[in-house]
Amino acid sequence: MPYLTAIIDAATAATMVAVVAPLVAVPLTVVTFHLRALREQQTSRQDELSRRLEALERSLGTTRQALVEIQRDYTTKEEWLRESMAARHHLERLLSVVTRLETEIDVVRGWSLYIESRLRAPRVSEESGAPETQNPASQAQTQSNQAEQC
Repeated sequence: MPYLTAIIDAATAATMVAVVAPLVAVPLTVVTFHLRALREQQTSRQDELSRRLEALERSLGTTRQALVEIQRDYTTKEEWLRESMAARHHLERLLSVVTRLETEIDVVRGWSLYIESRLRAPRVSEESGAPETQNPASQAQTQSNQAEQC
């Protein structure tokens, strides 16, 4: 089998390169420009996403700070229940003290009415056993006092 052997001289090689170069260079240039456009688009999208991510991180930081302040400012349900139960306990203690004081005041009033009635009751003289008579001026004063009480 004979082998094809071709001897290419420099002039023939230069001619072949001159013919093939435009056929290779044009698609290669198109591919190069296309890849460059893809890279620029990728870079611009990356920059936009980076800006959005930074904005989200700032917003998230602000939200976290607001939540911390809300947690500090407002009590939880358990804390509120505990505080309300403590306030209720204090109110019950105050109510018991007020009730005790009212009872003591009623007892004192009862004693004062009892003493007053004992003082106004006709006195029995020890000698005769008959009630003592009052003079007319003190009788009138006693009657006016009784009228005021009614």
